[in-house]
This record gives sequence, C-alpha cells and structure tokens, in this order.
Amino acid sequence: MRYLYKEWIRSDDVSPIFIETEEKLRTFNTNKLTRNDNIFILFSSVDDGPVMVVSSQRLHDMLNPTKDTNWNSTYIYKSRHEMLPVNLTQETLFSSKSHGKYALFPIFTASWRAHRIMNKGV
Repeated sequence: MRYLYKEWIRSDDVSPIFIETEEKLRTFNTNKLTRNDNIFILFSSVDDGPVMVVSSQRLHDMLNPTKDTNWNSTYIYKSRHEMLPVNLTQETLFSSKSHGKYALFPIFTASWRAHRIMNKGV
C-alpha cells in the first residue's frame, strides 16, 4: 500500500497539487495529523472540477461517520489547474443533485446522507 501511495503522489496529475498543499495542510493540522497519516487528493466527478485534500483519518471519518463527524474540515480547491481555496456548501459537494445526476464527490454521498439522518435531517 505504501508503495502505491508513493507512486500516486509522484504522478503528473497529483505531484504539483501535493507539493502545493502538503506543507499548508501539515501546518494547519499539526495537532491532528499523526506520523502515519497520509494525505489524499481527491478529484471531483466533474471535468476540471474542485479538488479535495484530506488526511487518511479525515477520509476514514467521512466514509464512516458518527453523529459528531465534522464535514467542514476539508480543504477544497477550485481545480487541479487553479489551486485557489474555494468555499462550497456540503450540498454542492456531496448531494447527488448538485451537478445533474452526480455529486462532485459521490464517494461521500451515502455517508453524508446517513450523517444527516443521524442528526435528524440537519
């Protein structure tokens, strides 16, 4: 797994983004990241759509939410070509109705909905 991760962060699509965001992410999350935490860069389902940067712990938490999961603590950038921070709503990121049939990050749609139900439709 570690080998695949190292190869992935060296790829042409990911390497520039990783270099741009790694130091910033580690600086902001020093207390939350562990030495074994990896940083993941997720591309949206829309061509040239936003990019999400999350730690492995945050990724795990978002895929396996509890009532206390914080959905606002991810780093979202405009696109892989424009690494400018953007502020998008949870509905825009995770709702299946945000971009036609698919969410920007459909990997989280089911767990995001489950979290909302856990919190009584909040």
